[in-house]
Amino acid sequence: MAKINYKMIKEIKEQPQVMEKIINKHIKGSEIVFDEFKKMARDLKKIKRFIFLGCGSSFHSAVYGNLVFEEITGLNCEVDFADEFNKRNPVVETQTVVIVLSQSGETKEVIKAIKTAKQKKTFVIGITNNKKSKIAKLVDVHIDQEAGKEVAVPATKTFSSQLLILFLLALFIRQDVKRGLKIINDVKKIPALIKKSLTDEKVIKKLAIEIKNKHKFIILGHKYNYPLALEGALKLKEAANVFAEGITTVEFDHGPKALLNKVELIKIDKRILEINKKKIITPFAPEAILPIVSVIPLQLLAFNLAIQKGINVDKPQNIKKIVK
Repeated sequence: MAKINYKMIKEIKEQPQVMEKIINKHIKGSEIVFDEFKKMARDLKKIKRFIFLGCGSSFHSAVYGNLVFEEITGLNCEVDFADEFNKRNPVVETQTVVIVLSQSGETKEVIKAIKTAKQKKTFVIGITNNKKSKIAKLVDVHIDQEAGKEVAVPATKTFSSQLLILFLLALFIRQDVKRGLKIINDVKKIPALIKKSLTDEKVIKKLAIEIKNKHKFIILGHKYNYPLALEGALKLKEAANVFAEGITTVEFDHGPKALLNKVELIKIDKRILEINKKKIITPFAPEAILPIVSVIPLQLLAFNLAIQKGINVDKPQNIKKIVK
């Protein structure tokens, strides 16, 4: 049987270069820069609250953004699905900024959320991988993810690029020079850390063979690892066509643990990813940066499990790359 050159694995392995591109754009010497806000430095200091919106993988990025912005800026933050934001009558005070995430820039629910926010005279920042998209044109400030074209339906490099941009943007808005200087060196190490994490591919391939007949998964993670648990579960659903759910570690004890003997449990604890009683250690990085690296083994697991099941990972059944 001829070997198929799947786009998903190619895009997983492109992530060090994508991170490098983002770092080169937004870090100049010892300073974090976003030229998109050149004329708005004073306005950034007036922000009192952030609302993060997205769908699918972009919602998981929004959950991460909510956590990292709250921790770094010290401001009130909220996260919601774009479609749920549209269905309620959200309270949006003055000095609130809405940050929308959409890899395609064409997600219909996100477009509607922007219009809802605009009706409330709210400032909207859009983070997409398409500078010519509808969302890029609708928002007040657009930030390009710099990930390059992503063909496979399961998002990989567009997810990690959103995480890095959100982290850098939080530092930029906080305008904490001392903290910025301390963390910049850690950020610059991300491409090398991802390359190191990619070397676990053979180990993960063996794990995928061991669990290829499993069909139900629960992934546990807390704090910054919770959005990873959500994203890992989505990748397993999309790519490997299995049931998977991401749950916070402690919340698992409040009901879902009843399923313990009926599911394969995957645990994410700090740098450790435990699958089938085997542990994969992610290279060291500060807590808020770690998810950008730790998502790699989850992506590799989803890809290799799909291959073991004979699934075309680039075009999974019933779903599309862009939901318009």
